[in-house]
Amino acid sequence: MAKKTISFFKFLMVGLLAILGFTSCSKKDKEEMLAMYGSPYAKITIKATVVNDQNTPIENAKIRVRTVVPGTHYTPSYYVDPVGEIYSIRQKTNNQGIIDTTETVFSYPKSGETYLVYRESDNPSLNGVFSNDSVHVEPVQLEPGNGWYEGACKIEGTLKLKKKKTSN
Repeated sequence: MAKKTISFFKFLMVGLLAILGFTSCSKKDKEEMLAMYGSPYAKITIKATVVNDQNTPIENAKIRVRTVVPGTHYTPSYYVDPVGEIYSIRQKTNNQGIIDTTETVFSYPKSGETYLVYRESDNPSLNGVFSNDSVHVEPVQLEPGNGWYEGACKIEGTLKLKKKKTSN
């Protein structure tokens, strides 16, 4: 009889743990925080404009936000994507050359070390017309952090791209 009771409680505990595990990974949790459990995260609002050297907006330019870590070759990148895939697709400008989005990322951008970056390799649709470029941007804190949540900030900037020089 004791073995049956112990077996019943083991079965009950396994069932309860499984239910708790599934509810901790609910869709609601993913919407609120894209980071893994125990990982710091922050929210970044990006308002960027991409123009050419005549200040004409550039449509469909993909940019990324990059933080450079001084003294190392390590540069963690935050790829901006409206569906929350932080490390895959870069955000494209609209037909007015503007990006206006708020994203959840894995770390708060560092003051003095953050850039809007344009890379020709990310932009095959622009046919190699523009040279690689970047512009320094300074994150402005919108709300303080608390625990794993490092807070929210805003990044604003204009990236003026120059046409590639053609060789004869």
